[in-house]
Amino acid sequence: MLRSILILFSLFFCLFCFSCKERTIHWEPVSKGHSEDLHNGYFINDQSGWIISYGTGRLLHTGNGGVSWQLIAQLDSIYYEDIVFTSPDKGWLCGEYGSLLQTDNGGRSWSKTTVADSSIAFYGIDFISPLVGVLAGFDVKIRRPVILITNNGGESWEHYHPTLPLSGGLEHICFVDDHNWFIGGMGYILHTKDGGTSWQAAILNEYAIIRGLFFFNKNSGWAVGHDGMVFHTCDGGWSWQQDEKFTENRLRNVYFINSKTGYICGDNNKEQGSLWCTKDGGKSWHLIFDTIPDIHRIIESDNYLWLIGKSGTMVKIKI
Repeated sequence: MLRSILILFSLFFCLFCFSCKERTIHWEPVSKGHSEDLHNGYFINDQSGWIISYGTGRLLHTGNGGVSWQLIAQLDSIYYEDIVFTSPDKGWLCGEYGSLLQTDNGGRSWSKTTVADSSIAFYGIDFISPLVGVLAGFDVKIRRPVILITNNGGESWEHYHPTLPLSGGLEHICFVDDHNWFIGGMGYILHTKDGGTSWQAAILNEYAIIRGLFFFNKNSGWAVGHDGMVFHTCDGGWSWQQDEKFTENRLRNVYFINSKTGYICGDNNKEQGSLWCTKDGGKSWHLIFDTIPDIHRIIESDNYLWLIGKSGTMVKIKI
């Protein structure tokens, strides 16, 4: 088994050295000894991070920059969708059946916080400060988006109901600053300019299921979703333009290192391809990985980007 893992990582190392125009970039395979699907994660710094598996409730932790990983908690085998930490000790997990879990000891144990019934699936959680956080999801009963906001570090959560005729769920949360927040939805992107008190919707199209959002600054942002859809804004989210498609695959996440260099990851669900790179601010995208499994997330730490995904895929790059 160990020999197979070493061979697999040697193969990954060969695949993850590529040329992206001006320079050669080396994606480093991260050895962890686990082969389950990895869905989401969070790094508090370059050394300490957590990754949640997909549908098996296994939470992995590293304290040495990914050199080794330990199973720190075995949770219920449901689909946990997002994870965030506001300190090395305090963190949050959210998922289906109204699940919201909190830890105060770095992930070793978790307690359930009841904020919604089981008809709600939470797809996104993030904190802009130790006190202010947002939960986003979908109420299956009424087919409506759900937003919860805390201003006291999760002691209580207030339901916000967008006064807009919207359906479908909400997923990725993106904070631009203390007041400007965005959440991706099914055919639209929600935007608040007052820290969540009121929300406006930018309508995209009915097929645009937004899975990832990223703003490089207060004006320039990108959104990615199903069927290879990529949108960008140059006016702070007031209007969004759909870019020319470079794939038909499901796209899950987008991240820009600077105004020119960015990455989009996704699934191999319709054609080969799970990571793309741009060096011209999104005008063109070049396929990087076409022989590895689905990549679910691009995660940032202080000096690295981490890719995690199906069949234990985990690599990183220094930025």
